[in-house]
Amino acid sequence: MYRVLIVDDEYLARNKLENLIPWEDYAFRVCSSVESAYKAIEVLNKTHIDLVFTDICMPVMDGISLIKHIKINFPKVKIIVMSS
Repeated sequence: MYRVLIVDDEYLARNKLENLIPWEDYAFRVCSSVESAYKAIEVLNKTHIDLVFTDICMPVMDGISLIKHIKINFPKVKIIVMSS
């Protein structure tokens, strides 16, 4: 089962993505859903994650900075960028 992390500062966007898709039907499991890039990094440091869905526009640390951090520190993690 592939492990998913959702990162978006908007609760409704995170909640919708987490609950809209029947993840387990596609061999995925949402391990965590967080509201900031810093919290995402905490999760990545503690948990094996295969796929990150991230928003671009977030306060303090944006999605682009998060992607750069993931590419350097977790090069096997795949990333999907979301933006409204």
